[in-house]
Amino acid sequence: MPNSNNKINCNRRGGQEAGRRELVSRSLQSAQHCLEDQDFGTAYAHYLLVLNLAPELKNNIKETFQFTLFKWAEELDSLSRIQDLFNCYEQALELYPNDEVICNSMGEHLFRMGFRDEAAGYFHKAVKLNPDFADAKENFYCVANWLVERWHFIMLNDAKRNLTYLKAIENAVCSGCKSVLDIGTGTGILSMFAKKAGASFVYACELSKTMYELARDVVAANNMEREINLLHLKSLDIEIPKDIPERVSLVVTETVDAGLFGEGIVESLIHAWEYLLLQPKPKNQVVSTGEYGRVIPASATIFGMAVECRDIRRHHRVGTQEVAGVCLSDSVQFFSPTYATAGSEETVEPYTTEKLSRIPGGYVPLTEPCQVMTVDFNDLQVMIFVFNLFMNNESFVF
Repeated sequence: MPNSNNKINCNRRGGQEAGRRELVSRSLQSAQHCLEDQDFGTAYAHYLLVLNLAPELKNNIKETFQFTLFKWAEELDSLSRIQDLFNCYEQALELYPNDEVICNSMGEHLFRMGFRDEAAGYFHKAVKLNPDFADAKENFYCVANWLVERWHFIMLNDAKRNLTYLKAIENAVCSGCKSVLDIGTGTGILSMFAKKAGASFVYACELSKTMYELARDVVAANNMEREINLLHLKSLDIEIPKDIPERVSLVVTETVDAGLFGEGIVESLIHAWEYLLLQPKPKNQVVSTGEYGRVIPASATIFGMAVECRDIRRHHRVGTQEVAGVCLSDSVQFFSPTYATAGSEETVEPYTTEKLSRIPGGYVPLTEPCQVMTVDFNDLQVMIFVFNLFMNNESFVF
């Protein structure tokens, strides 16, 4: 009797194995026909079935599967089926977790969609899997330049700037600011200044995953990882008490660019005053006790001067009616994205910048330097006014 049962089980397993082989064979044939018809989605589904039923074929059909994946991903991308695209890559990486080509392609899609931190992770993994993979190395270096922008090095090497921030933070902490939030912490240096000055609680937020991880390394190197609470968040997304227990008495930040407003400092500080900071100290009143909210830097002033500069004009105006025999009609108008309507899809930056000391041919001052405007970062109403001024397209052109 036992021998009879064994024979039945063997026959059953043999039948299942034969059925599996038959299904795999038919799926491979179907996938090939779909590729010939450029039906990449169906071909991809067939290959997924084959790889799940017959993992021993992974090496044999690897290149064909990659080709099918990439073609199907391009089609999904063109159809804006982003979630389906990422699902396909996740399925592929479950089957080929150490495939540098798939990792690199996933990174390219992420980068094009603006997910630079995530893209960097896939490019880095591809390079680790194959250090000689030229495409992955080029992609990784490219995204690295986006994630750790060059001005970080200039700031860290600016001793005067660093000492000025240090002194301002020390003065604020000594005068009663015991809880600090560093918005856009970057390398974490301002948070460490606050902790060294004696702040009881220090929180720091950073949206960029790369800079967040770099800040963690810098803070740990200074033995402050238990004293500074780093948040991988945009400050506008911080909630009390979910992310920090209560309102802080000091916000420090340097989310400014050459024109002051390009990194969104006004919007982030309006949000901070409304949701994250203690109330400001009453003006024109003598108050000796209690904690009050404040911001460092306290304010900023923009200066302006009219200049005449042929080189700048050459970069922003068409000064010829003919280019190598090709005429430029007077009816054609050229516009830089700088001058696009605020809020339009073509707006890239609200202004451009130039290093005047390096301009070929120099420039001619047409006016004396003058103060254009001052923004008090400790006055919520002033910042709301400035924000509305710029959002309503009544802004200055720098």
